[in-house]
Amino acid sequence: MSDFKKTPGVYIEERSVFGNSVVPVPTAIPAFIGYTEKTDYDGKSITNQLIKISSLVDYLNLFGLGNTPKYAVTEVKKPEDGFDLRINNKMYAVGLPEGSTTFYTYNLIRLFYANGGGDAYIVSLGGYDSTPDKDKFMAGVELLKKEPEITMILAPDALNLASGDYYDIMNTALEQCLEMKSRITMIDIHDGKTTPENDPINFEKNVFDAFRDKVPSNPETASYGITYYPWLDTNVVQDSEIGSNLLSVDLSSVLPTDEGTTKAITELTDAYSSGKNIISKENQLKTKSGDYKKLLAEVKKKINLLPPCAGMAGVYAKVDDQRGVWKAPANLGLNSVLKPHVKIDNHMQEGMNVPLDGKAINAIRSFQGRGAAWIWGARTLDGNSNDWRYINVRRLFLFLEESIKQATFPFVFEPNDANTWNTLSSMISSFLNTVWKAGGLVGNTPEQAYQVLVGLGVTMTFQDILEGYLRVTVKVAPVRPAEFIVITFEQKVQEA
Repeated sequence: MSDFKKTPGVYIEERSVFGNSVVPVPTAIPAFIGYTEKTDYDGKSITNQLIKISSLVDYLNLFGLGNTPKYAVTEVKKPEDGFDLRINNKMYAVGLPEGSTTFYTYNLIRLFYANGGGDAYIVSLGGYDSTPDKDKFMAGVELLKKEPEITMILAPDALNLASGDYYDIMNTALEQCLEMKSRITMIDIHDGKTTPENDPINFEKNVFDAFRDKVPSNPETASYGITYYPWLDTNVVQDSEIGSNLLSVDLSSVLPTDEGTTKAITELTDAYSSGKNIISKENQLKTKSGDYKKLLAEVKKKINLLPPCAGMAGVYAKVDDQRGVWKAPANLGLNSVLKPHVKIDNHMQEGMNVPLDGKAINAIRSFQGRGAAWIWGARTLDGNSNDWRYINVRRLFLFLEESIKQATFPFVFEPNDANTWNTLSSMISSFLNTVWKAGGLVGNTPEQAYQVLVGLGVTMTFQDILEGYLRVTVKVAPVRPAEFIVITFEQKVQEA
């Protein structure tokens, strides 16, 4: 400020009337760790870097397309060997050749945006010629610490690793969540492709119990973990993207060599090589046996089987935008999904939703008249805790804590006196009042919804002040979901 006493004149002085305010932080910013088609942009490497995107177009420009795994068709001798289709009374299985890798990131980014996704971060660990490596995923998780904006961690391509390695990565991500207290980890079940038909006797033991054995039992850490089951049969990958893949399969041992089939394959090959629209071309193909169409459908089904968490991250973004982070992301449908890969009934979900160890697995189910894939669970892995049982409560507190934390930084080294205490109390109370009015806190009055305590003899002692501590206690009443609605009917005795 100028010294008014030394130089005569007219001076303007601006005085702030309004105090500092709490700015709400973003709540649904996922980070995807995986492999991409492109590993450099404009001549510079983009591997092992945190790169932010805002749309699918951004992803395509920076990271390119996906890799379509090249499936092989093999004849099986017995039904118990597993088969996908019958052709001319023979059984065939469609699967990946030994050593093949399915990279999920690109298709899951598409599923994320199909369900309402917005901003996201991508960490590319390399191209499609890479072999998934545990140490690279660990380094990718460590890299996320540099970006405080991230609120969700996903590593879908780590599903190509052995089960133990995959869960080690997820557990490291959970430890980061506990350390930073600003994000959650979304965990896809490693053996999510397994169905009760594949393993009728030990299905739940080999899928659900195996998952629970490998995720943390520490309630503090578990409250930052969320998982969904089953994997999803989607329509993310269209027929036009499968043409080159299907043509890589040796069809001579599978399809009959009749004139109609040969002509159909030739037409498709010509259409693909000339860049024509394969979808419309495929619709014109007529074969005597229809075997070609069966094979195409089976390959398409295999490629479109995707883990669910990326789609759920998109749902989180949509719900946060439309309703708020305090709304449970459940009783909603998923877009671009044909059906859950496993049909879940009430009996199966009982063990998923309320297990003895509290490590809840949220179900995605099909209900007649509601949608092909309906989200029917909203619990964290800390299901036995009354504090952190529900996803929306966990995420609401992360939102409140991070928003208030960022707004409080300017007060570090300010005088630890009543002026600072009152300013902090007013700033935090004003923010919480806004959240309460929006429906994020429960209570008929602000006093019932939240309370901010600060001051000597209230939250601090003289010793605290001598040691440089300014302690603020914030109490809030979060909105909890009505998970079980019980309607009681009784007969009323006639009164007249």
